[in-house]
Amino acid sequence: MANSDILIDEDCPELTDKQLKILSLVLSHKGVRGNTRVSLYYQGMEEARLTSLQNLMDTKKLTLPEAMNALKIPAAEYEKYAKVI
Repeated sequence: MANSDILIDEDCPELTDKQLKILSLVLSHKGVRGNTRVSLYYQGMEEARLTSLQNLMDTKKLTLPEAMNALKIPAAEYEKYAKVI
């Protein structure tokens, strides 16, 4: 899903590029829609995962695949994070 595919209410504040990327990751989880506890859980999980990946890449100088491997992210999910980072 491209950022342009995400519908945004005109009344809500404009989201940053990072927030839009996190939102697209949240919506990639099966069955997650709307402002529910499940979607908020996945939002927190995705934000933490992206922060952890970026921190490993910055502090340990790991490549993205190395950082994903260090966090034990399933190989099937590598592509969706590569699109975001």
